[in-house]
Amino acid sequence: GSKSPFSSGTFVPAEGIPHTIRADDFTLEVLERWTSPTSGATYPAQWRLRVKSLDLNLVVTPTVADQELQTGESTGVTYWEGRSLVAGTQRGSRSTGAAYVELVGYAARSGL
Repeated sequence: GSKSPFSSGTFVPAEGIPHTIRADDFTLEVLERWTSPTSGATYPAQWRLRVKSLDLNLVVTPTVADQELQTGESTGVTYWEGRSLVAGTQRGSRSTGAAYVELVGYAARSGL
């Protein structure tokens, strides 16, 4: 799919000096998908993130597939959010970490 013209990010290394990541500097590829048995929505469930300027190549994997939240009693939004693990390389050296991912817009909105 195409990226939003507003896609961007910030990389903060251990040294703590932030590096802005522009939309044309990264790619995000879906490697796996997961379908919710409750809502029927299909979400991306593993990603490969590459950032050219940082020579960064990471795979982001959710710790648990089913991290879907259904808020029919309040906002009516069903979405996926949760903890993920990160592993790959940066400038040829092994890199690992943790991430928090939020996915909105994959499930139909409940009527309020």
